[in-house]
Amino acid sequence: MIRHLFLALGMAVALSACVTQSADQGQDLPPKTREAFAAYSTLGYRGDFKAFYYSPSRDLSGMSFGYNTVDKAVYIAGKFCAKQAPDCELYAVGDTVVKGGGYALVRDAKAEYKKRLQPAGETGLGTRLSRQEIEKEVPNQMLEGQLFGGLDFLAGFTPWRDAEIRFTDIPNRYRQQDKGHWRLDRDKVCLKFGFFFDAEETCFDLYKTEDVYQLVTEKREIYATFHLAGPYAQKTGLFFKKKEKQKPEYSFYTIGEYVGYSEICTQFRGTGADNLIIRDIKQEFEGDRDFERGYHRYASYSSYDSIGRMSSCDMVRK
Repeated sequence: MIRHLFLALGMAVALSACVTQSADQGQDLPPKTREAFAAYSTLGYRGDFKAFYYSPSRDLSGMSFGYNTVDKAVYIAGKFCAKQAPDCELYAVGDTVVKGGGYALVRDAKAEYKKRLQPAGETGLGTRLSRQEIEKEVPNQMLEGQLFGGLDFLAGFTPWRDAEIRFTDIPNRYRQQDKGHWRLDRDKVCLKFGFFFDAEETCFDLYKTEDVYQLVTEKREIYATFHLAGPYAQKTGLFFKKKEKQKPEYSFYTIGEYVGYSEICTQFRGTGADNLIIRDIKQEFEGDRDFERGYHRYASYSSYDSIGRMSSCDMVRK
């Protein structure tokens, strides 16, 4: 499922009947962990389910989010924190701070958090789609919807079982995407991505009410809702467009010319580019044949301790 790990950082937002909200939550954490918890709480990493562990002695943390069960989110966050430090403690379940609360508080926080994945009830769903109906309606369509935790997504499935998905949280500038595969197990839609769903296959029933589709878990919980937003053409690279290789403003040969010219300006007139800049550029293009040819073009301009034909030092330096 969607997941991210963050090392070192904390601050807080709490929401539970078990814990009183306070602007001071997170202030008891070490400095880097406080920053990490601030990101965990407020910067768009809000794909449920999530959890936060930290190390009091080493100012390190482990974070998870986007898992399909609370227990798994807690386990993964603890696992990654434990890889860095031996004294990790559970600090938050979702947005509820549970530090120092003991077993009962953690249990209650988990129970409250699980309620976000709403049961559909007996009449809360539309018509369950059959294998044939799914094959007819879903492939080659853009799916636009929202996970139960509020994270928006776009997805596309191909008839040959490729799948792409992008999660977006525009207000918080969060965006993540992944590729994978889908298949049908009888009348269930099974999804497996590179790292979403923890890179494990997860299967759902698919229901439909008018134009709204619902992915529903085995426990009849509504995991996601979506609608068809138009044709999906994988070959266009809708989600995964390759960056076009832009034509550089200057060729490597020209850059070499400028560097060689500027070095001579510096040596004989003191008006070339900064030596550190020249060094960095030469390291960047080291071994490039075009750059080397351009670099040596002006070697003939210098002879012993004199130089001629150098009228553009100021232009090249800029």
